[in-house]
Amino acid sequence: MASYAESTLTPSEVIVASARYHWIIFRWSILFLILAALLGYESMFPYSYGSESGQSPTFTTLFGWASLICLTLAIILAIPPLVRRGSTEICATNHRIILKSGVIRSHTRELMLRNIQSMDVDQSIPGRIFGYGSINCKAGEGVQAFERLHDIARPNAFVAAITGA
Repeated sequence: MASYAESTLTPSEVIVASARYHWIIFRWSILFLILAALLGYESMFPYSYGSESGQSPTFTTLFGWASLICLTLAIILAIPPLVRRGSTEICATNHRIILKSGVIRSHTRELMLRNIQSMDVDQSIPGRIFGYGSINCKAGEGVQAFERLHDIARPNAFVAAITGA
């Protein structure tokens, strides 16, 4: 099945760049997964630190339940970013930028390249290290631009492909 952008191309259009959300959108899920692993390890091997007699069985059970709760939270917190990443399409053709998002209720925005005044890329220090950032399109007067696109993978390459088109 063709993507939305491919299905709406005019005969003279070619897709020059596409972007997607970076894996960093799963940061809270990853954090709780790491915490679940640490607590699960501690509940399975109670002699990893502390006195020679180890911890009481109550403490070990508490670590096991805390690990299970953190694992459940990690799974629950992974669902919205997974849906957002899978249902969002960000493409640039030689004439326009297309942003389509949504599963059940779809939202599509298209901005002609001739209406764009500037495109800004913002990257924090972790964004520079891991390769993600925010893209902000500024359009001319009377033209509504995109909302700021956060946590986009390789934003500089996407903007460079658009400005070079």
